[in-house]
Amino acid sequence: MATGNASPSRRAGKDTWRPVIIAHRGGAAGFGLAENSREAFAAASAAGFGSECDAWASADGEPVVMHDQELARTTLVTGRVTDMISSALLQVHLRSAGTPAMVPLLRDVACDVTLVEIKQNNARDLVGRVIQVMEGREWRLQSFDRANLVYARELAPSVPVALLMSDLAGATAAIAGGWPAYMDHGLLDEAVVARLRNGGLAVGAWTVNSEQALRRIAPFRPDVIISDVPQLIRDWLADELPGGRW
Repeated sequence: MATGNASPSRRAGKDTWRPVIIAHRGGAAGFGLAENSREAFAAASAAGFGSECDAWASADGEPVVMHDQELARTTLVTGRVTDMISSALLQVHLRSAGTPAMVPLLRDVACDVTLVEIKQNNARDLVGRVIQVMEGREWRLQSFDRANLVYARELAPSVPVALLMSDLAGATAAIAGGWPAYMDHGLLDEAVVARLRNGGLAVGAWTVNSEQALRRIAPFRPDVIISDVPQLIRDWLADELPGGRW
């Protein structure tokens, strides 16, 4: 699955706009499963979506799929991901109202994820290990930290990357680095999208979870849409786009 490699010019018209829809943390909210769990990623894959996941390094250097460094919000234990070895983390239960789930390592879910976000800053070793785990797959590395994208370029120039943006200053960094920019959907406007498109860069939007948000960003034709409810995004687009096909 491509995640923003398409030429922006081919995305410009209503008849040709077909954004890639990515399940945020496995689209857990839409599937009623624990976020960043094997079960959520598998459900998203079965529904035809690639998934976004988050990666921290365990104490023994293994990429662990978890959004927060602290374990308390999403698991039944306390402590930090980075303070525990991978074998111990594999025994930790995720909080889930449905199917019981355990913390996964990246290697356990690599076949179902498309975007891997490096959560730690200045994490050269983690970037390198993630690249090793994901070798041979079609995927993209993303991070808010520019240093991690530089490390990826040095370690594996062929691995696609994207800069995550939480403010408009990120557009300048994306253009300077030649990196696709995946931004908080509230930041999309005509000016920032034009700047990125003029630089030949793909544009992504996160986390688009409502029809209202989707209608607002639709005129800007993002290449990638990341959502907790990917099925709803796909259904709405199928209804709105010519031919009703996805």
